[in-house]
Amino acid sequence: MMQGMGNMMGACLGGMGGMMTFVGAFWIAVTVGIVYVARRGGHGPELTPAASPVGGAGDTALAILRDRFARGEFDRAEYEERRRTLTRDEARWP
Repeated sequence: MMQGMGNMMGACLGGMGGMMTFVGAFWIAVTVGIVYVARRGGHGPELTPAASPVGGAGDTALAILRDRFARGEFDRAEYEERRRTLTRDEARWP
């Protein structure tokens, strides 16, 4: 009789062990999710000027041009020429 009781306890503990593993995995997943959201700052992806409803591709091109000029990739004359080209092309496209 004692041996039969031992088998039942082993089966019971095995079932509880499986349940404990599932609960442990659940809480690990919840913790990882919270850390992921916290590291992202809780915000969604940033809207770039091209993706925003107000801005357009021309706004993005001008922003890139300004950034490159600020980094010193070309002089003021070249910046002005490229800016005029972009704004002129922008007027032609709908």
